[in-house]
Amino acid sequence: MTDPLTALRDFPPPATDFDAAATHARIDELASRGRRRRRAPLLAFAATAAAATAVVLTTGGSPTTTQPQAATAATVLRQLADRAGEQEPVRLDAGEYVYTRIVQRDADDHEKALDLRYWADAQGNGREVAILDGKKLRDTWLGAPYPGYPPGEKAPALSTLPTEPAALAARMRELAEPLREPGDTAPPSARDYLRVATLMIADHRTTPPEVIRAIFSFLSGLPDIRLVGDVVDPIGRPGKAVAVDGDPERHEGLGIELIVNPDTGKPLAFVHYKGGDVNRRFLEMTRTEAVVRGMR
Repeated sequence: MTDPLTALRDFPPPATDFDAAATHARIDELASRGRRRRRAPLLAFAATAAAATAVVLTTGGSPTTTQPQAATAATVLRQLADRAGEQEPVRLDAGEYVYTRIVQRDADDHEKALDLRYWADAQGNGREVAILDGKKLRDTWLGAPYPGYPPGEKAPALSTLPTEPAALAARMRELAEPLREPGDTAPPSARDYLRVATLMIADHRTTPPEVIRAIFSFLSGLPDIRLVGDVVDPIGRPGKAVAVDGDPERHEGLGIELIVNPDTGKPLAFVHYKGGDVNRRFLEMTRTEAVVRGMR
């Protein structure tokens, strides 16, 4: 089986889909609004946008509305942004590690899987283990170079993303640009930006709550992102999901679904699905985290 993370990086990216021009216009609007109101707090930005339709996520994950309007991807993303912002950053004592496990599976054959496990202390030191289709491929200290890969990080650290809306919009565009096909000059689409957000799952480094909140607030303003609603992720956890369908020609019909914990706002999983049907799963990635003592 091909390394799924490498396959995802090399997966044929979209050129334009749906209304990429509208997405680009929305990014410009966010950036210009931020320049005019650079000191406006992010929470106020999200709350103002959410005022049109109040959606409350119950403990069980089901939405209830205070108005007859149906919940949308935008309203739910804003609520998830608030939930993420309520979380405390991870703090580690001596001997403690953030244990992160990222598993990517073929949706039709769970025996085909890449299982990545990381232990990271407060200084970012620790251990990493890679298991492909049940066979251990790697067990070394965190950050050791991979044979055949250039040195350095293989993905940007989302922890470094700005939370001010204008700066975030500009940085998200920088990260989305390389996801297009070589030579494509069209602006990034909503699907490209959702792919950037999935790095919160694919990266072993923990994304701070304030950055998760900022990313969800950013996504809530983009066209073409639709609400899937209450779902169960590939390992059985309840979640809220949004998605962007894939163009039949440019993306071979493979859409992207992002699944989030409705109580904490933390991303749980993302799924590639076929033909606009989120139930036709193609490739699944899940993320789990815990604070542990030791690196066993």
